[in-house]
Amino acid sequence: MTQSDPDRPGSRVPDRDRPVLSEGLRSEFEERLLEERVRSRDHLGAGAAEGSSDRIAAIEEALVRLREHPERYGACETCGVSLDLTRLQVFPWARHCGEHVGFEATTYVERER
Repeated sequence: MTQSDPDRPGSRVPDRDRPVLSEGLRSEFEERLLEERVRSRDHLGAGAAEGSSDRIAAIEEALVRLREHPERYGACETCGVSLDLTRLQVFPWARHCGEHVGFEATTYVERER
């Protein structure tokens, strides 16, 4: 199996024990997740967007993956492909690639049942 570039989107992760993203990128995404958590909590506290509690839960889960299982953060939970960096920049809590993004929506619906 070929080696994958840890910062190249769409790259398969041959070694599940190796982080998908470099340490520098992981630090950037951790900072972004922390900012998003504060922003979402502020929105929730102001009685705004009803999806804020779902977003906070997704952010918390992403922080756990990033800190405790860095080999999982940035890789699709379904197929193992590295997530597109643009997708992670927009949705740093993303868990699936564009092909499997429907699984995220399903997960949130099932969690609310």
